[in-house]
Amino acid sequence: MSELRGLVHVHTWHSFDSFLPPAAYVAYARRARLDFLCVTDHNTLAGSRDVARRNRDPGLEVVIGAEYATDRGDLIGLFLREEVRSRLFEEAAAEIHAQGGLALLPHPYRGRVTDPSRYASVDLVEAFNARSSDGSNDAAHADAERLSKPATAGADIHTAWELLRGGTLVELGGEGPLRERLLGAPRRLLMRPSHRNLRRYSQLVKRVRSRVGFDGHR
Repeated sequence: MSELRGLVHVHTWHSFDSFLPPAAYVAYARRARLDFLCVTDHNTLAGSRDVARRNRDPGLEVVIGAEYATDRGDLIGLFLREEVRSRLFEEAAAEIHAQGGLALLPHPYRGRVTDPSRYASVDLVEAFNARSSDGSNDAAHADAERLSKPATAGADIHTAWELLRGGTLVELGGEGPLRERLLGAPRRLLMRPSHRNLRRYSQLVKRVRSRVGFDGHR
């Protein structure tokens, strides 16, 4: 059995609320000896493709993905080949699956949309999000267990401080490719909450970028 260890749900400056350069993830993955990175910028594959282009380590898998805003909350697509166009939740999930990708429901209890029927359309559930409250994470974890949905831990990194501090990782046992392990391998979720003020910082970044005319992908 060979363990795979990596980051899931992270953002670069291709997102509207982050200044973090893609190269920072490549450097961090090398220093931390990670096996995979799931880069998921808002509404674009540009960040994950940028990180993949910069990666020179054959032992590091960079998953092409993004976090898309839909009518019923955010939805992450992993192992994608092209952008997801629909902003309707079920249609977006269907587009992800049509590409052979995995649909991940991030922070299910953040914001106003908590519709439990969304679970039927996804393959993975973010049972812990570093920027979410304890109560939200507890509820997401309970849902994943009750519905027997494979769980992930989302670092939801937007800043250099979050990246360097680290602590939220997914460790996968078993054998075979990463995609299959995410679906069925035994796992350990390493969870470290981020400071709640970081979400306010991201909103500040969003306002600054909007004012200078460089507001990333919405």
